[in-house]
Amino acid sequence: MLIMTAKLSKGKIALALLAAAALLILVLRLAAGGGGSDSPAQQSGLPEPSGVTGNEDRVAYLAALGYTVQPEPVQTQEVSIPTEFNEVFTRYNELQRSQGFDLAPYAGKRAKRYVYRVTEGAEGDNVCATLLIYKDTVIGADLSCAEGEGFLRALLPGPGAAQSRA
Repeated sequence: MLIMTAKLSKGKIALALLAAAALLILVLRLAAGGGGSDSPAQQSGLPEPSGVTGNEDRVAYLAALGYTVQPEPVQTQEVSIPTEFNEVFTRYNELQRSQGFDLAPYAGKRAKRYVYRVTEGAEGDNVCATLLIYKDTVIGADLSCAEGEGFLRALLPGPGAAQSRA
């Protein structure tokens, strides 16, 4: 039988415990999805999409992107995210993915669609900002206009967006 002993000072024991605690905190953060990097929405310049619980939060979300909107949505409806994406919805999801969102995890789920008339921050008249909300989280957004040549594009920060983002 082989027995080994080691003499450790209190300082070395404290250092070992501190290193073990730091490693445990790192593992727990990674497991919880908080690996230290920004969320996809933050990487694309969008505000944090979670915690959007009511109309004030939706208007504030759009304001953080530099868009002033009429205080009440012009349209509110419940929409179903299709379980299988056709060509049109695949292209729409590519638009969402370009700004850090992805509708694929919500396939088959019902979300709320809020459309706001943009009064400042977008070029053109009758421009609308749309937010797709699932359980108080923005899962998709776009900027659109049906007049003239029309457009549908990502809801990226507009000219009035706050310049400093952490």
